[in-house]
Amino acid sequence: MAKYDEQFKLKVVREYLKGTESGRSVAARHELDHSVVRRWVESYRVHGLAGLRRQSGTYSAPFKQ
Repeated sequence: MAKYDEQFKLKVVREYLKGTESGRSVAARHELDHSVVRRWVESYRVHGLAGLRRQSGTYSAPFKQ
């Protein structure tokens, strides 16, 4: 699965939120699946910029215990 940086995600979300194009056309232009754009937009609406940041998959040793 491809990883995209926060700035790219924000660019795609802002293009969609302008309202001049559908999610499918924005996705096609950036060679993404339309469901990815929809997920990014919803995450941005709920969490703002933090919703587009990568989640760290590591936990500290005390947390694991």
